Amino acid sequence: MILNAILQIGLLIGTYGNNVYSTTYNQSSMEFGPMAPAAGLDCSYICRSNDGKAFFSVSENKHPGAYSFDGNLKQTAYIDEVVGEYPCFITTWPGSNYVLTANYGSGTVTVLDTKDNVITGCAQTIKFTGSGPVLRNDSQIHARAHQCKPIPDSMGGRGKWLLVNDLGSDKVRVCKYRKHAKVPFKEIARFTADAPEGSGPRHMEFNEDKGLLYIITELSGEVLVYKLRGPRLKLVQSVQCEEVGAGCSADIHMHPSGKWLYVSHRVKNDGISVLKIDEDGLLEKIQYVHTAIHPRNFAVSPDGNTLLVACMESKCVQVYPINNTTGAVGPVAKTLEMEDRPVCLLFL
Repeated sequence: MILNAILQIGLLIGTYGNNVYSTTYNQSSMEFGPMAPAAGLDCSYICRSNDGKAFFSVSENKHPGAYSFDGNLKQTAYIDEVVGEYPCFITTWPGSNYVLTANYGSGTVTVLDTKDNVITGCAQTIKFTGSGPVLRNDSQIHARAHQCKPIPDSMGGRGKWLLVNDLGSDKVRVCKYRKHAKVPFKEIARFTADAPEGSGPRHMEFNEDKGLLYIITELSGEVLVYKLRGPRLKLVQSVQCEEVGAGCSADIHMHPSGKWLYVSHRVKNDGISVLKIDEDGLLEKIQYVHTAIHPRNFAVSPDGNTLLVACMESKCVQVYPINNTTGAVGPVAKTLEMEDRPVCLLFL
């Protein structure tokens, strides 16, 4: 895999606060450019449009909604009445005008219509039902959709299959996309995959070269490894990563080389687990590095040399060097202090 050799790249930072921020990041010096705020309330997750010319964000606040922005981060639309409670993830559906949000509070996925990259309304709400054994903080009192992603074509997705992590029910839901149907997505229950009881599947990462899906579980702090082909999932490994039983693991991303996997953990013993990806795609934990407070989201720079961690309660983004021989993370090298609480990083 050829890693990104461009030194100066764009970066968006979504926050719990009044703004989204755009800046630049130098992959060599690890320096950030000037911060440019753009109005957007509690934009906790951001994605690019399919054509790369615009952006979409969920607004995870008391009046939940979704924004569309143009390429300069000027708001082009905001919709709130049809988006489910506490939307925490947003993505586009390839080859269509649909934008999907995963809504933790209501246990739903909202399918939004767009025109010219502007959100225009709601096409569908996919409702899930179920519960789990962990009632602390009402974590599993009912279904809780935390992330939704299309299965890549290389893994048998063929533009037809959507995966949804249901933290509340310990399930990986599978929905089928029907291009010409009035209701575009339908849950296919026979393909639903179970996660260990009380684990709470949260975020996912595809390893296309190995045909595997990695899922971080929020409540149990495990990385689950599923063999994936089209809509069929088979659990083949579970690796415990969270060390103190905090029950609040967060994010997961693979190194661009495909050699290592990184996972964040919050609330207690805040930090990042580093896992080696073996030749067969299975995992071995090799390191745990502590971070500032509440590392919710993080990102590996495109060149693979640094790890940027959004530490929500410390109001900063920390930069850690990555050893490209071992995958290990070194001591923090730079810290970007912020006024708002950073919770999402998107390289451009």
